[in-house]
Amino acid sequence: MQFIISADDYGLSQGITSNILDAFDHGALSSTSMIANGRAFDYAIEEYRKRQDFRLSIHLNFIEGSPVLPAEKVPLLVDDSGNFYHTFLTLWWQYLTSNRQDRHLLKEQVQQEMIAQIHKIAQCFDNTFPIHVDSHLHFHMIPFVFEALLELHNQFSFSYVRLPQEPFFLVKDNTESLKNYCSLSPVKSTLLNFLSRMYQKQLSARNIAYSHYFVGILFSGKMTESVVRSALSQINLTQKNKITEILFHPGHALETEKGLRVKHYSPWRQREYEEVTSESFQELMCSLQKNP
Repeated sequence: MQFIISADDYGLSQGITSNILDAFDHGALSSTSMIANGRAFDYAIEEYRKRQDFRLSIHLNFIEGSPVLPAEKVPLLVDDSGNFYHTFLTLWWQYLTSNRQDRHLLKEQVQQEMIAQIHKIAQCFDNTFPIHVDSHLHFHMIPFVFEALLELHNQFSFSYVRLPQEPFFLVKDNTESLKNYCSLSPVKSTLLNFLSRMYQKQLSARNIAYSHYFVGILFSGKMTESVVRSALSQINLTQKNKITEILFHPGHALETEKGLRVKHYSPWRQREYEEVTSESFQELMCSLQKNP
């Protein structure tokens, strides 16, 4: 079993990026997903080049900030201020309720913005840079967005696409953990699992690797070692040639970095940083890698 310990939002701000780098330098983090339209793009690229064996994915973003393309080229994706405004469900709903011509336009604009975001990151490296793809709040899992992404495989030769298929598990540590099951997280997990199962054959047919298991939906933003252990108890860890991706959000935005989504300032971001850099979590991951 291969394990990818990942952090999203790399490059979004300097504070978030610095925390992620520290989690790699001093913790179990092995991968990060970079946002092409982030405020700290140049800083993130510069720091990434200083490190070896740090896996980098492209974190497609259609929800936060402004597009990489000029706003007038993607009018269906932005508000009057030129910023992304859709949620996962509103973008999907816009596509479903549009006529054939508008669906084509929406998909085309999503695809062109994808190309711009992938190019912006990939051009910072040589042509051996592997293109790993995931997305901010899993937008690439929307069916028409996923279709648009796969149509770009011949152009970019994707090496890996994240499929957030998470086994159901229970964490019984405390009342706070149990409250999580009364939120929308189980609904979100169920939907993403359903979509992931739909896409597996399409990725396999194109020889694109993907995550067979994923941890980080039910407790997104509240990941702990206990959560990871509970999730892994539901996975057959002896399977060879399978990939489990475990997602943390250890990047905490600075108070001076205004205008980001509220969750980027959450105290839980610091908690997740502490979890992924803890000695016990590092020992857990080392033992799993050595004794699959």
